[in-house]
Amino acid sequence: CFQDLTDVAHNRNAVPEIAMNVVPLDNPDLVALPNVMNIPLNFTDDLENQNIRWPPDTLNIALESPLMRLTGKVTRGGMNWAPFIRSLTVRRGHKCHHPRPEDTLENIVQYAFEQPTYYLGFLWVHENRDLKEVYGNTAGKLYPCVRTNNSRPSSSYHTFWFPRNLMESPATVGWPSSFSGNPFSASYKISFQPKNPKWDRKPFSINLEPGWKVDNGEVYSDARGYGWRCKQDMAIETNQPRPVPALATNRSVGRTERLNERFCADGKLNSWEIAVPNGAYAATVLHERVRGSIEFGCALENTRHSRGNMATRSVVVEVKDGKFTLSQTGEHSTSYVDNLQRPTTCDDIFWIKLDRLATRLPRMLNAPTSGRKQAWWQTEFPSASQPVGAVIIELPSVVMMSFASFPGSARRYRPNCMNRWFYEPGASCMQTRNLAIYGTGQYFDERDDPDILRKIYAGEPTPRMHREYIQYQQPWGSYNISNPNVGAVVSLSDLPCTETGGCPKTNEKICRVIAETSFFRDRSLHRWESLIKIDCKGQTGKYLRVYLRGQNRVLMMRRVHIHRPVVLPSQLATPAPNHRKSLCYGVRPRVASETTPSFITTDDPTDPIFYSTCYTRSWLIEWLPLSKADPPVPRKFIFNGECLSCQSFRETDPSIPISQNKTINWYFSTDKCQNCKLELSPWGEGKTRDKPTPYPTPNPSPYPSAYPSAYPSAYPS
Repeated sequence: CFQDLTDVAHNRNAVPEIAMNVVPLDNPDLVALPNVMNIPLNFTDDLENQNIRWPPDTLNIALESPLMRLTGKVTRGGMNWAPFIRSLTVRRGHKCHHPRPEDTLENIVQYAFEQPTYYLGFLWVHENRDLKEVYGNTAGKLYPCVRTNNSRPSSSYHTFWFPRNLMESPATVGWPSSFSGNPFSASYKISFQPKNPKWDRKPFSINLEPGWKVDNGEVYSDARGYGWRCKQDMAIETNQPRPVPALATNRSVGRTERLNERFCADGKLNSWEIAVPNGAYAATVLHERVRGSIEFGCALENTRHSRGNMATRSVVVEVKDGKFTLSQTGEHSTSYVDNLQRPTTCDDIFWIKLDRLATRLPRMLNAPTSGRKQAWWQTEFPSASQPVGAVIIELPSVVMMSFASFPGSARRYRPNCMNRWFYEPGASCMQTRNLAIYGTGQYFDERDDPDILRKIYAGEPTPRMHREYIQYQQPWGSYNISNPNVGAVVSLSDLPCTETGGCPKTNEKICRVIAETSFFRDRSLHRWESLIKIDCKGQTGKYLRVYLRGQNRVLMMRRVHIHRPVVLPSQLATPAPNHRKSLCYGVRPRVASETTPSFITTDDPTDPIFYSTCYTRSWLIEWLPLSKADPPVPRKFIFNGECLSCQSFRETDPSIPISQNKTINWYFSTDKCQNCKLELSPWGEGKTRDKPTPYPTPNPSPYPSAYPSAYPSAYPS
């Protein structure tokens, strides 16, 4: 444990101070609630318990230990890879250059999407297998091929080269060849306005441009074709982007009010929909200009729109169910300052404009879809009825931390369209512009431009761009779980998934139905997709299964990490006599304040924290001796009427160097209480101590004192 703490401290990205808790695995008999452990390996989405929630961005580091990791035989099925394999160029008996280690076919295809000019195919150690076995559960070893001087003959290998284009051409789906004039087959323009607008208590009229319709916050109706899940309040904007009553009142005078605070009667967040034909659309919105998490709290057809805090934003999305949806993510982020959860906001919206670009977004050519089958992945455990705790799913393009990278991310975010396939059907994939504009006017008139995307593509003069991102459609927010073709299921069962029957529902124990994306907040406060974390809460089964809901799905996961619900005592080495089995876990000390200490201390033996020890490692500071130091506080050996055993009192002597790596154990005497301090030499009278250690000592807590004393004890012997 000390070596791990040292290794992290030497990391160039390390924070100034890191720490480690050493805790007993089993609670002593004196603990009042034996089932309450001081081991925070449980993961909960319950925001009411946010103070005991493990930081979600580092949960995978805590669990990635041989003590917690569960392994088994992995199989997958339901997807038809044959058309994709037939589209490749096969060089039998040839070996390509492969600097990366062995991997799965799914991951190799992901590399080709992330870096198409570098990863060009894969190598197969065929062992005289038939070509159709390359995508089965008995494929053997596969390696990604990179760009080199082709391949060389080698009879033990076959090399598969990807086609030049893995995606359909935009022209095949009707993407406009030119953006001059009006390239859109249809446009839908909605302005959010109060029903009876007033300014200075006087009613006035809002004059909309031709083609614009008004939304007054009414509930969705088929007759109108658009509306809200539940009634939404509307207001007028008096400051920006145009003050009332200056100029002519137009589409930007009204806006939604307190959208980020609006819940419906069923407890779910409010959202807005409009009925439109399926297809690819440019969705452009004008947000209230406030500094905050506009991009994090809103989703346009489950797509993240442009970054920044500017006003007009535009992103390309695909509608697949006949309705475009503007929704709130409902996500929360944890503050690094006070460790409290706060919602990400979807700030007020003035108007929205949808321009139909094509019949759909391009798809991956010959994508390995499930068709009418069910796409699944499963792990078979060696033992039946295996209890399972946290399950962590790593999608193709996510940000994650590792032990070596903390507190930075282990992998840079690479936009990848495959993440979206995990949540919805259709292997759509296209890089488009995400736009956010800005200008110099006091009320940002030049930012109020519903036609900004077309102008950018056409090369026409436009206001300055805040940022212009060329990226894939990043999935964002929560999907409508009532749609049977979206989302995924993580479950436990004693019955396996099969190629023909999928995953049987008989006696299935569902850990979670996944229908929302997960966020990661980096040190710059940017949010990215992160690991999906599920808590199976100790449910048991022979198989851990991940399967996609519905048909025509594509299952592309990078890895699935499975963990125990708790550490088993039998997994730990046998300690010395009169010592408990203990384990360690790393923490980042919180910043102390006048009301909140860095460390939780207690002198109550019925509290499990009493038996834990926190070690911190920080910058080494050598303090000059004080000319007049206060006398040391007497060291206690009686706590709430319980008397420490003298052996425990001696072994916890603070003069013992940390370099001896002795785990602190607190034991109470079962016999008559003794004054253990009489067995020790008083400070400075014949007591021999080792030389100072380069390792910093733990921060002392006031109870018990870290120093023995010659002063008489406050407690009778």
